[in-house]
Amino acid sequence: MPTTSYKNIYLITLLTLAISTGLKGQSGDVLTKLEQAQSLYSNKLYDSSLVVLKQYLRQAEVSEDWVAVAAAQSLMSKNYNRKRESKLRLSAADAALGTIMRHLPDKDSLLADALKAKGDAFIPLRSYDSSIHYLQQAEAVYLKQSNWTRIASCRVGVGSNLYRLRQFTSADTILSDTRKLIEDKLDPLPSIYGTVLNLLGAVYNNTGDYEKGLDNAIKSVRFRESQTSSGQRLIYAYNNLGIAYLNRADYDQAQEVLERAELTAQTDIASNASPLASIYNNLMLIHLRKKNYPLALGYGSKRANLVSKYKVRVTEASEIIFYNNLALIQIQSGEFNVAKSHLDRFFKLAPESRQTLSNLGFYHHQLNNPVEATKYLNLAIGVFDNDKNPEVAKLYRYLAEMAALNDDPGAIAEHFRKSISILVPGFQTDTEWSVPVLRGIRSKRELLKTLMSQARYLDGLNTQPDALNKTLTTAVALVDSMYYDHKAEGSRVFLKSEALPLYELAIKTLFSSYSQNNDKGTLSTLFDLFEKGKSSQLSDLLQIKNANMMGGVPSRFIEQERALEIDVAFYESELYKARQEEDSIKTRLYNTYRLEKTNELDQLREMFRASYPRYYQARHGLSKLSLAEVQKKLGKSDELLIEYFVGENSVFAMAISETEVAIQEISEPMASLRSLTSQYTSTISNTSLLQTNQKIAYQRLISRGHGLYQQLLAPLLNHLQKAPETLYIVPDGFLNYLPFEALITESIPSGSTPDFIGIPYLIKKYPVRYSYSASVPQNPNRRGWKKSRVLAMAPFSAENLPDTGDEIEEVDKYFSALLFQGATGTETEFQSQANSFDVLHLATHGTIDVQNPGQSYLSFAPDTTDGRLHVYELENMNLDAKLAILSACETGSGNFVAGEGVMSLARGFTYAGVSSILMSLWKVDDRSGTDLISGFYEGLSAEVNKAGALRAAKLSYLENADQLHAHPYFWSQFVLVGDPAPIKSIPTWQLWITLAALTLLGGLALVRRRAQRNT
Repeated sequence: MPTTSYKNIYLITLLTLAISTGLKGQSGDVLTKLEQAQSLYSNKLYDSSLVVLKQYLRQAEVSEDWVAVAAAQSLMSKNYNRKRESKLRLSAADAALGTIMRHLPDKDSLLADALKAKGDAFIPLRSYDSSIHYLQQAEAVYLKQSNWTRIASCRVGVGSNLYRLRQFTSADTILSDTRKLIEDKLDPLPSIYGTVLNLLGAVYNNTGDYEKGLDNAIKSVRFRESQTSSGQRLIYAYNNLGIAYLNRADYDQAQEVLERAELTAQTDIASNASPLASIYNNLMLIHLRKKNYPLALGYGSKRANLVSKYKVRVTEASEIIFYNNLALIQIQSGEFNVAKSHLDRFFKLAPESRQTLSNLGFYHHQLNNPVEATKYLNLAIGVFDNDKNPEVAKLYRYLAEMAALNDDPGAIAEHFRKSISILVPGFQTDTEWSVPVLRGIRSKRELLKTLMSQARYLDGLNTQPDALNKTLTTAVALVDSMYYDHKAEGSRVFLKSEALPLYELAIKTLFSSYSQNNDKGTLSTLFDLFEKGKSSQLSDLLQIKNANMMGGVPSRFIEQERALEIDVAFYESELYKARQEEDSIKTRLYNTYRLEKTNELDQLREMFRASYPRYYQARHGLSKLSLAEVQKKLGKSDELLIEYFVGENSVFAMAISETEVAIQEISEPMASLRSLTSQYTSTISNTSLLQTNQKIAYQRLISRGHGLYQQLLAPLLNHLQKAPETLYIVPDGFLNYLPFEALITESIPSGSTPDFIGIPYLIKKYPVRYSYSASVPQNPNRRGWKKSRVLAMAPFSAENLPDTGDEIEEVDKYFSALLFQGATGTETEFQSQANSFDVLHLATHGTIDVQNPGQSYLSFAPDTTDGRLHVYELENMNLDAKLAILSACETGSGNFVAGEGVMSLARGFTYAGVSSILMSLWKVDDRSGTDLISGFYEGLSAEVNKAGALRAAKLSYLENADQLHAHPYFWSQFVLVGDPAPIKSIPTWQLWITLAALTLLGGLALVRRRAQRNT
């Protein structure tokens, strides 16, 4: 069936019928004028079209050509529709219907079209019931003709009216039936199919069935994108998809889709001003949820300016939603008086607005005013037409929290139970504190908030340990589920930061239980909780490398995915730069490219999910080492793993060896410990006080260094029966910036003569290495048959880093090395050579971008590239090195993100495939840095493990340093992250023997093949 737009069918039908009835004479003149009016209408000259129609409508009436009269009246209705004169549109449609019913009652097709036109005309007047009445009458006539296209159109109109009337169940029924009808009866699928999908997505978003909402929204976007002229319909589809991701708390993905909608709308702002206003409102809500209030207000201003400039017609409902979002921003920013003025104004205008009542309840909730909060929250619940909406569940959660302030246990339990039963259909229980099975959840975000709130209340009771444990266990499992629901990495990181208080409470509760009953099984759960907050994103990214070898995916798809990931990373980088430079043209250009490539990548990954599930699961499934597996690994190296968890109010530490596990809560108050750590890192990373007053510098060093040791390590080390050979530290939070080897293991009397050499630093007792996570997968070293080689670069050795030339020349004393100095040390050279070497040594500048870690970079000599190797570029390389030595400034520092560790240059090398990294935490002193690196290589060449080689280098340095240069500033900045295994070289004689053996075997095989051929 042809896919002609239904908006043009009516006039075509009338004109065709007019011709078939043999209009002659004056009728022919009327037909010509109808065509002229249609042409003016098509060219958007609506006033001119109306002038022609009114003039010749009278002629048609005089000649009693009722088909022509009805056609003219119908076209007048369409002109008024374009002019947004709704009442005149309805009047003209009504006139056309009247003409047909009085004079052409036997023309079913004309009657059906006129009924539908009148039904459509009621919609902008918000007379939805009347619209439904006429659309259903039209459908009944179309059914007699089996006109499936028009039947579908009528049903979509009815469904959209039911949606506007918030009769979502009825809307779901008719739209689902219509979707099936279109799929069964119409081929190819008409444009209206996208409308059905979009409406279904909107229905499910409103009923809280967010999974169905997302599914239909994605399909709607894909369908619209497959059409070459989707226009505004595609914009609405993008907007709806953005809302679907927003409802799932996948905020970065929602933002990406809405920015795509924004770009599409900006191609013709005047025509698309209305959907663009909705887009800005949704972007404002995203940044409100992400707690980025200035950016949220910025989108609010964009929306307000757009509405004013383009005279956008906004409904009272949309205005209420907009100003309620502004009020929420102000409440959460602490501007309560401004928020209250907005809410009071809209309460007077629309006292039954559920948004206003909800936010008034939230306003008083935030002020801990239970009486007023409870009043408005109950009023809000009363005006919701769907008591299964997740928003109602949120209101019950607020009521439970207000009941807690009133100390009403029965009401608290009842409100929490109601909240959960709304969010998890089928959840029914007579038990006071039951938790749901995590299936069929309407809103995981709201359920997580409810479970966290319930857990906080139960924790305060101290009388419901089982209920608390079940609630926490369910909430943690829910976070895992949400984490792998989210498509955007930024959304995952945000989720983990939001879940930090949950992990903290769970660890605190289990630690208390373990302290009382000493249940060894509890330790495994505690370890899992420690790990859940650590580098989940890095771990997932490393899984990709293994996934690429699984599932039978054709290499072309893997290459396509990799290329798209590189493109997305590049355009994100360029977009970031353009925004920093406030270059609006480049910003728009690079954002367009980024969104195009992201869209292609999304579609490719959807194909993987459907066609290559093993590969998809390998990329996105959970893969964490258990406590027992970690202990088994530790037994091979006789290491002691000490892992930290830094929460909002407490710090926990766990020590794990092959045979023992110990856990403790750090006794020092959080604020005091944070301050002491900051003071100590400042003491050892800055020499200004050392140069002016060595005595005070010494006293601060020994008091702070020993104080931290007593808090962070001594209780755990004293608890263990067997002393370890190596310490393996997994830090967290502010501890990421602390070099533990510089802690001081013994108390030194105050007033002692400064002796920086003789201080009992931790490094004098143990080698120390670090990791982002105890279960980040190590990259297997596959290059076992090559003699170890080093790629060493010092791009600025001839300029402002002269000692780096000496540093890399030291390499040649111990390993076969390829050296690049000065102008030869280019980024291009590094990228082309890096994958062929076991050790990568970069003695160069490092620059950290704290706000955007992906823009951090190492500097190289300039060539055709920009000479900057950014983290995002590193992550798109495929390295197979056993070690990277980053002898540059602050390669290990960066922006700390909860759940992801320090987002640094070193982290980029880890993802690229490098097994271990030697990095610096602060500016490297050139001379001492060279000495330390030389000593490190000496240990590596003797095949000492990397942690031992670094310890030996530091001890050697201390033995030969003067008192000033024995200060930790000069030697403790280098730390080892990752696999400590030694770098074993294959001796030359062994390579020759191996080569000879292979040659002999090859020769024997050749002789054998020839003998077989001869026989």
